[in-house]
Amino acid sequence: MARIATGGLPVIVSAALTEFFILARTPNPGTVEPEQVTGALPEYGTDAWRRPWQPLYLMWKAGYTPPAYEEDGRACRRFDGTRYRWTGEGRIPEHVEVTGRQILTPSAGHALAGQIDNYAAHRADLPRDLMRRLREDARRKDLLSQTLDGFGATLKQREPGAARRPPRSVEALVDRTDSPAPVPGTPPKYGGQPWKDSVFHELRAGQMAFTRLSVVDRFGRAVNLIDDELHFEPVRPGPMTPDHPIDARP
Repeated sequence: MARIATGGLPVIVSAALTEFFILARTPNPGTVEPEQVTGALPEYGTDAWRRPWQPLYLMWKAGYTPPAYEEDGRACRRFDGTRYRWTGEGRIPEHVEVTGRQILTPSAGHALAGQIDNYAAHRADLPRDLMRRLREDARRKDLLSQTLDGFGATLKQREPGAARRPPRSVEALVDRTDSPAPVPGTPPKYGGQPWKDSVFHELRAGQMAFTRLSVVDRFGRAVNLIDDELHFEPVRPGPMTPDHPIDARP
């Protein structure tokens, strides 16, 4: 029998080699009987190790379309007592493509627990045990809620990227220099084409449609959340479903 010299090596090396030797002699991983081996079986079984699913990033691309607020003196939105709804009339501008990537964090439960604490701090009539249970239950919830980095800047028609400080004569017109610069227009899709003029939006409201939506885990594996019936079927809540959908796909 061949022997491996482990002198001078850490003790854990000898233990690991013993475990590897036992696994190599296992005819059917996961079904090893104690009498088939000599020595101690691995602590976590003899099944082959598989990488766990650990989501890390959310990769997304969407088309955002802001319908006109009014056209020819006629309002294109009506107020229903709670919010303004688009009537489906008026000019529909070309959609703006927005992309982003952000780290997925389990912060939703902690944020909800903090809101419960803040609410209970101003109420003396609430049972402390009940509020404590609600807070702990919210913190343990497996919730995932993330903001879309860069989408707010798109609504404000601002460019979040780095930019040079404008001349003083222009600086007073475009707001403070510590805020993102205004979007100068729509960049061309292909090189050599002219830029399209910037369009003023009376309301920071419109319709957004995801065209790509993927979750990437820490090992580089990705799951497509759109048009993949093997994984997920997106569900839209009622308040986020428009009365008159606009197709923002390219």
